[in-house]
Amino acid sequence: MGIKVIAAWTITVLLLLFMAQNFETVRISLLLWTLELPRAVMILLVFAAGIVLGWLVGTIRAMEKRERE
Repeated sequence: MGIKVIAAWTITVLLLLFMAQNFETVRISLLLWTLELPRAVMILLVFAAGIVLGWLVGTIRAMEKRERE
């Protein structure tokens, strides 16, 4: 297995352990919207958003690099 796969599995296991210990309900307010959900779900959503944003930034940079060449 490559180092990236091991790192991804390690982060996933740590995230799942952290989520298992954080099931209290939290309230999130943004402008006019208010949302109540378990803290573990909020953590998972933020984690997923970070992965998607990181992938998008990497893709955009790769496309810009190809255009310059």
